[in-house]
Amino acid sequence: MQFNWINLFNAITIILILIPNIIFAIKNKGSQVERAGRLVCVIEQIFRYACMILMILPIFTWEFGFSPLEFMFSYLIGNVILLILYFIFWGLYFKRNTISRALALAIIPVLIFANTAISVKHWALLAAATIFGACHIYITYKNNKKEIEK
Repeated sequence: MQFNWINLFNAITIILILIPNIIFAIKNKGSQVERAGRLVCVIEQIFRYACMILMILPIFTWEFGFSPLEFMFSYLIGNVILLILYFIFWGLYFKRNTISRALALAIIPVLIFANTAISVKHWALLAAATIFGACHIYITYKNNKKEIEK
């Protein structure tokens, strides 16, 4: 297992993703109703943490690296743009909760995980991101469905 600057950048990315989520959780203690079912929520949590761990640790791969070099630029530029969008949507979401903003906040982390996985050829991370994404988007939709029904 080899650690390098990618691990540090991924760790910072995970921390940045978590900051607005922690703020939201503190502001809205227990207000998020789980309408998607217990099994889907458990699967989502398992694969959420799997994604975070696989972003930082090169488990199931010996090292993070780029081949070809263009993947490095895709990784860096893509993740920076996605993080900026993530914070923009959090700002919009804090002003007014809409289903489209909630879904954007569910999709963007999945895109960050997928972009990282594809860029560094970490297929276990891509598989975890796919399962996490399906569950996370479904839960977000179900929890915000009342907004659509208005």
